Parts: sequence; C-alpha cells; structure tokens
Amino acid sequence: MRDRFREAFKALTSEEGDGFVPFRWQTRLYEQLMEGRLPRAVDLPTGLGKTSVMALWLIALAEGAKLPRRLVYIVDRRAVVDQATRFAEQLRRNMPAYLAQKLQLDADSNRLPISTLRGGFADNRDWLEDPSKPAIIVGTIDMIGSRLLFEGYGVSKRMRPYHAGLLGVDALVLLDEAHLCPPFESLLRQIEAKRDGELGPRKCGNVLTPAFCVMSLSATGREMSNMPSGPVFGLVTRDYEEPLVRERLYANKRLKLTSLTENLNLADALAEKAIALGQGYPPGRVLVYCNSRRDAVEVKRLIDSECSRRRRSGEMKAGHESELLVGERRILERTALDKWLRATGFSGGCKTLPAASAFLIATSAGEVGVDLDADHMVCDLVSYERMVQRLGRVNRRGGAGRTANIVVFESQIAWKASGGKAAIERQERDRKTLLRWSAPLRHLAEGEDGCFDASPAAISEAKRRFPELVDAATTPAPLHPELSRPLLDAWAMTSLEQHEGRPEVAPWLRGWQEEEEPQTILVWRKYLPHVRQGAENKLPRKMAEEYFRCVPVHSSEKLEASSSRVFDWLLKRVNLIGKRGKAHCLAGMGGNIVAIVLDYAGKHLAQAKLNELQQLAASAKSMSKQQQRDRDRRKKEWREQLLPGSVLVLDARIGGLCEGMLDEKSKYEEAPTADADADWRAICEDPWANNSRPLIGFRVVEASCDKRGEGLAGPPLSDGWRPVGTFETDFDDGGRLQRGLVVYKHPEHQVGEDARSIASMPQSLAEHAEQVAARARVFADRLNLPEQEADALVLAARLHDNGKAAERWQNAMNAPKKNRPYAKTEGGGNLRQLEGYRHEFGSLLKAESEEMPVDARDLILHLIAAHHGGARPLISSAGCDEGPPSVLELKAGEAALRFGRMQERYGPWGLAWREAILRAADQIVSRELCSGFGGRRDG
Repeated sequence: MRDRFREAFKALTSEEGDGFVPFRWQTRLYEQLMEGRLPRAVDLPTGLGKTSVMALWLIALAEGAKLPRRLVYIVDRRAVVDQATRFAEQLRRNMPAYLAQKLQLDADSNRLPISTLRGGFADNRDWLEDPSKPAIIVGTIDMIGSRLLFEGYGVSKRMRPYHAGLLGVDALVLLDEAHLCPPFESLLRQIEAKRDGELGPRKCGNVLTPAFCVMSLSATGREMSNMPSGPVFGLVTRDYEEPLVRERLYANKRLKLTSLTENLNLADALAEKAIALGQGYPPGRVLVYCNSRRDAVEVKRLIDSECSRRRRSGEMKAGHESELLVGERRILERTALDKWLRATGFSGGCKTLPAASAFLIATSAGEVGVDLDADHMVCDLVSYERMVQRLGRVNRRGGAGRTANIVVFESQIAWKASGGKAAIERQERDRKTLLRWSAPLRHLAEGEDGCFDASPAAISEAKRRFPELVDAATTPAPLHPELSRPLLDAWAMTSLEQHEGRPEVAPWLRGWQEEEEPQTILVWRKYLPHVRQGAENKLPRKMAEEYFRCVPVHSSEKLEASSSRVFDWLLKRVNLIGKRGKAHCLAGMGGNIVAIVLDYAGKHLAQAKLNELQQLAASAKSMSKQQQRDRDRRKKEWREQLLPGSVLVLDARIGGLCEGMLDEKSKYEEAPTADADADWRAICEDPWANNSRPLIGFRVVEASCDKRGEGLAGPPLSDGWRPVGTFETDFDDGGRLQRGLVVYKHPEHQVGEDARSIASMPQSLAEHAEQVAARARVFADRLNLPEQEADALVLAARLHDNGKAAERWQNAMNAPKKNRPYAKTEGGGNLRQLEGYRHEFGSLLKAESEEMPVDARDLILHLIAAHHGGARPLISSAGCDEGPPSVLELKAGEAALRFGRMQERYGPWGLAWREAILRAADQIVSRELCSGFGGRRDG
C-alpha cells in the first residue's frame, strides 16, 4: 500500500516533471485516513506542506477510504485563497487516469470539480453539479461560513439551501491556520458534534445523512489546552531525521530587534533597511511587512525612488522590481501580482538566483497562507501570532548556505518625552504593548552577534518553554455566541424576506469584533442600467436588480475597502472630475447615473447621478445654511447607512484606480472593466478549468432599436453566446425606444433558477422528466441512499416540472403550439405573462393527486415544491388557475407546514442536502441540453 501511495503522491504533486517524495508524517497521516481515523487537528511547524492534506484525502478516497466526498479548504485571509486553489488545480492536472477512474470522474474530461469562493476566480459552481462525486471547494471564512449557515454572502435566496446542503453534508472541512479564527473553529466543532443531535433530526432515529467532519490545520497554534479535544496529529521523533524536514525546521533565520532613531519615521527606516538587504551579491528578494496600508504604499514609493536614483548614479548596477500585496486592491490586479511573485521567485519554490533586487511590500494580507519564500525580511513589530506568520514567509525552505537576515523595528515612532499628558500616556501604553509583543522574541536563542534564532524549531521551543509570554503577546480570541437550533431554523427559512429571529451571521463566524470597520465592495462597469427620456434619467429598482442578476459581479472585479475610506475617495474623485471640466470624458454628463448601491444579495439600495455626488463634495462656502444641512444629512446617509456592507457599482469613467488601488488623483480616466475589456478575460481565465466555459459568463452589447421599432436588435455572437435579457435604456421625447443593452450568456453559464427553461433547443416535458429521473437514480445509487429515499427522489424527479404544462406557462415561455407541453423552449419568454405563477406550485398541486408511498409522501411533495429553492417555508400561489385563491392559499400553507415537518425529520442540513440532489439532477440535464448533449450522456 505504501508503494502505491508513494507513486500516487509523487504524480499528483509533480512540478515540471519532478514529483515530491512524501514525508514520513504524510505517509502516517495517509494510513490513518485509510483506517477512517480523522485527527481533530494537524499541528505542524510552518514550511512542511500542510496543504498536502488535500492530496492525502484524494488518494485515500480513491483507494476506498470511508471519507467525505467533498473537501472544503478554508483559509482566513481573503487575499490568499487562490494559492490553495492552484494546489488543487495541480492535483487535478497531474491526476493519473487510474485515480480518476477510481473516483468515478468523467472519462472524457478527467476533471476533478474545483471551486473557489474568493480571490481571482469566480465561483464556477462546479462543486454544485454532482453531489455524488468528489469536489474541492476553497474559500474564506466569510464565504464558506455564511453559506453553511444558509445566509450565503452574494448568493440568491433560492440557492442558499443548495449551498448549505452540500457544505453541511458529506464534507471534510480543513481549517487552515485555525489558531487565527477561534470563533469559526468553535462553530465548526458545534456543527460537527451536534448536526445529528441537537441541531439535527428530532423525530426519526432511522435517518442516515453522510458525515460532516472538521480537521484543524495549524503551525503556530495557541496553547495546547485550547486545541480541540481528541487526537492531534503532529511530528514524532523519527520525522525529524529526514534531511528535508531538518532543513526546513532549522532554516537559518537571524532576527535583530531594533528601534527607530529620532531622525527617521517608520516608512523611512523600513525602506532604508530593505534596500540595504536587497543590494547584496547576489541581489536579494526582500519582504517588507507594514501594519498599515498607508505605510506600505509609502515604503514602496521610497524604495522605487531611491533605487532609481542609485541606478542613475551608478551605485546600483542592476535594476530593481517592487510590488504591493495589500488587501485594499482589486482582485484583477492581485491576480497579476501572483504572476509577478512567481516570476521573481518569491513563490513557487524558485531555485534560481534573482537578476535584480526584488521587494515585496505587504500588509496583513500577505501574512497567512501565502506560499512566500523571501531571502530577507524587514518589518514593524506586531502581536505574536502575526509575527510567527511573517517569520514563516522568509527562508521558508532552508538549505545549506542560505541565511535570512530579519530586522524588526520595535517602535512605530521614535519615543519623545514631550507633548501633552494624553500623548505621553498613549506612548506609555504603546510602549508596554510593544514590550509584551517582543518578549517571546527576546527569549529565542541568542547568538554572539546579538541576533536571535528565528527558525521554526527555535520558535516551537520558545513556545514550549515560555507559554505565559507567548499568551501575553497573543491577541485575545474574541467572544462569540453559541449556535442554537432556533437560530438555525430561522436562517434555514430562506424564502422569508424578513424574520425577527434571524440575526446577521458575522458574530458566529468571527466573534464580536469591537473595532472592525465596516467594508464596502467597489466595482467598475462600462454599462449601467438606466431609463433616459429627454432630460430625465432614472433607474427603477426592479430594473437594477434584474440587470445585476443577469450580469452578476465577478470576483475579479471587486475591490474591498473600509466604507469611510471609500466615501472620502469618492467625494475627492468626483470633485477632481468637476475641476477638470471639459477635459474629462464625463464633462457635460452631470445627469448621468454613475453610481449604484446594492446589498450583497443584489438588492437595489440607491443610485446617484454625477451632479448629485458633486453636490455632496461641494464646498460649504457656496451653500445656504439649509443647503448645508441637506448636504450633511445626505452625506451621513451615504457614510453610515448606504455604503457599509454594500456593493458600490461605478461608471468606469469615474476611474480613480492606479495599479488596482484607490487613488483619487489617478490620471487614468476610465477603469478597465469586466463587461467591456477583452484583456480582462485573458487575465482571469483558469487554464485548468473547463475551457468550454469562460469565467466571465456574460457579455453586454449596446444595441439600437430594430427596424420595426418593437425591440432591441442585438448582433449574433459566435461560440454559443445567446441573448438572455434586454434592457431598454434610451427613449426619445415621444417615448419611442432608441437604444438599450443586450445581455448574452454562454450556454455553460446560468442566469438564474428560472433561466434554465430557456434552452438552445426545445424539449418536451415528458422527455425532460424521464431524463431527470434517470439522473436522480444515478445519484441515489452512487450515494447509497436507502431504497425508500431513492425511490422518493426518483418519483419527485419524474413529477417536478408538471406545473409547466399550464397553458399560462407554455404561452409565457413561447412554447411551440405543436406537441405541447414543453419543459424547455428556445429563445426568451415574457415572464410578465406569468403574473407571478410558479410552476413548482402547479407541480405540487398535480402531484398531490398521484399515488405514492404514505411514508415518503411528505418528502416527495416537499422536494417538488422546493426544487427551485422555494417552499422554505413560503411558496407563492399567485397566477395559478387550478382553483379559487382561498383554496390555493390553503395549499401554500400546507406546503409551509410540510417544510416544518421535513425540517424536524431530517434536520436543516439533511433536508437541504436531499433537496440539492434533485436540484442537481435537474440542473445537469438542463445544462447538457443547452450544451448540445440533449441530456442523453451517461452519468
């Protein structure tokens, strides 16, 4: 078994033809997984490849180990999720055919589904396609945690139970750097322990739902007393005998603590020391950490300026390169940064010497989970757990003859015995804090040169010998609430717009954060929806929400920053646009809508014209007292109500970006956008993903009115792109349509739950029902569902779309008159003709008259009612012609009560998982029809 594992591991982890021989600890952990013994935690020193647990899980699963099918890898920092994604992609790219066959992956694609819920990759939804096959999901605490609790950030209400069901069932969660997120680890442990108890089924002891398991990964864990109870996997004595392990554990890192001199501020000192370290022979890769973004930007400016001066004067023979790694940067540019890191040797295990000095200046965004390996490091002093993360990013792999010089500045300002009483007291508090933070470092082994040994082995030894100092220097874990069944039930009622007992999930994910600033996500777009007739320009709420459902925000478009910073930047930017006058591309367009505010779920909150924003930014000198009061009220509304926790979509001509960062003085007038820039798609493409499906799944084209004056004439696009929505934007003074926007979607992308009824070819209702039933049977067999549940699933699949037979639905979707009823129709439809009719409600009414097993009746009816994410608990009876309104409302009420019974029987996650199986069968058949398979491909 060991030989087979060794060969599989080498194949999966191969880079440029060289496979990695597994460490002893990796072999031992693999053997435990094969035996079904999951450790509660894996506690290893940094640099030993904790991420490889993904590969161990994959091989063990292929070899028949009883492990969950989905691996969910979570890392706290949003900026570094994509590195874990790339490792998963490497596993997929290198997967031998025999492993793919054992995992029942498609022979024609040999592709392991991998999805990322943060970073330069959008959620490609691959993980949702087939609940019976393995998948890897990589994401952040916020993105994974909110989905797990039925409150998925950025996920529609209808899709939230689908996501929750697949994350809460048949899933192994790997929580990387678990010591940095105690509240979230506590939440996961509660779900693991209570999902089938207090938080699960209440009335049936025979319900079997696949497991939810948690494994914490940590390199710098808090005290062992705080580690989860149960087996903790770590190194044993023999593991230290491996040469490569010793190289990494005893990597030569010489740490020097120093203070600022009075004539230098922190940015000056960091830049000066970084240049000195980078100018050696050969030139060095220097990592500079700053606690603040402002310092990081200034350090980069100083390094660039001084290195350029030295190059001109001949003091530096080679040039230099520099980059910023900060959280407040658009994901697109951060994706390009990753390529720079690999090219300069900061990541990717580079073995060549740099041709020129390279400087990476980072904030906390570059501390956790980033596979950096710098030659030297300069930084300010921060809390212990953050310092350990920083130290792990320099001389990470060790090796003979390699020594990292590390300089840590203990103070952020030079101490002065002057100033007022408050200033002196603040300095004293800061001084005591810095002494606490530096104490564990001062207890590292000290060399004759006055430098401390900062190798992983020395860090571990100091943690063992001086736990009190380490604890005092570590940021206290935030308080957090317990998870209860009433809360979970409230969150699971996803079809309710409002619920008094449904709080925000943030405290359960991150604890109560007292000083955390609210954040705003910025997005730039070339095309914004509007309705303009003459001088009037407006944006109806429904139009805005429908538009952004068709062209949802792609992850790579996002720039996240504090709401206060965004507001200040926005006012300065529009003020600058006004000062540029006719020279700016927005000159004379003050009446244009240039800003739209959405919540994370896509609900429209507000919009603003350019002149309205400029009024907010205007000087008070030109205003009356009343105008000032009105202006101040509106500013307060934007700063305190509209921007916090929202998405701000801006006209691309607002600009204000420089290298992906906010810069109100930027000379670039128009920002690159995902809806108009072809180069954008090239940067974001994932070469190892399903290449038939582009990551940017929409295209927007500005179109004129057709010759008949009845609609918009969008040009045909190649490669299967088809129009799925039109938005009429510009009318003449007489109300006649002039122009509008046409949205195209790639057939591999879905617009939403209802858009699956629009296909590239029509399909009869009977054919669709049989294909979905057949797919549901395949899923049930692979998942080893009990016979009664499997039969219930298949029957629900056969009946799920019968409500589409209604004449109202057939007419609204432009079904051919001949051979009705159809489940799928070509082109678009007129949803207004439905008058609110939900075909799943019609299907529910028809199913109630069908014969079915009594014990499975409730489950079958609920699966039918919920197959588009409704009936949790509410389902609309509007537009249905099957009876008088009073009777239909009674039936809708019965569906709500049935949801309650099913929630009691299967538990929140168990029910959502069962719903997801039917929904996956329905979706994959619909997708195959659009892709030309006609739903006939074997599953």
